[in-house]
Amino acid sequence: MFKKIIAGASCIALLSGCGSKVEQSNTEVAEQLSIQIPSNTESLSLDTENSVLNWQGMKITGASHEGTAAITDGALFVDGQEPTGGDFIIDMTQMTNLDQDGSSSEQLLGHLKSEDFFDIAQYPSARIQLTKVTPSIKRNFKVEADLTIKGNTNPISFDAEINVEEKTANAQFSIDRTLWDVRYGSGKFFKGLGDNLIKDQMNFDLTLQFQ
Repeated sequence: MFKKIIAGASCIALLSGCGSKVEQSNTEVAEQLSIQIPSNTESLSLDTENSVLNWQGMKITGASHEGTAAITDGALFVDGQEPTGGDFIIDMTQMTNLDQDGSSSEQLLGHLKSEDFFDIAQYPSARIQLTKVTPSIKRNFKVEADLTIKGNTNPISFDAEINVEEKTANAQFSIDRTLWDVRYGSGKFFKGLGDNLIKDQMNFDLTLQFQ
């Protein structure tokens, strides 16, 4: 189910991208993201129209919800044809729900944006900073990153397929949401939830296009 929705969301994102952003210098990208680009590297700015973060949350019963969050800024750092790092901003106010529509979808999104979950009034954005990229096999890489959600930063690691020549990157990873203070419905903090227990694991699928 999740894979089908990911594919659909990616297709929607690709079809919606009919323009391209003006290429930016390293300095412009760094100022925009408040980051420091390592010396002796170049940066590929993110094509936000064709990039998307898909999310999935699950209940203990096996029921799940899926959706997307907009990646509104970012850059991949490269040295020649080798990726070396990156920095990406996620706009949590632009979350969508893909498995429901109408009032049910709006109710779910309202709850996800509330203090129970991501508290977007106080924390409207999240961030993924790639701190180390190690070559694996062909275009596969082992990525170490810092993920910031609700002002909490924790390290994560995952495998990614990065093609500098084609300016694309794809990765899937999972997190324990409670480490980022997203505790609602967690069996670690609430007892007697029964079928209302929500799994701590959240799954993500990251599709990036650069220019």
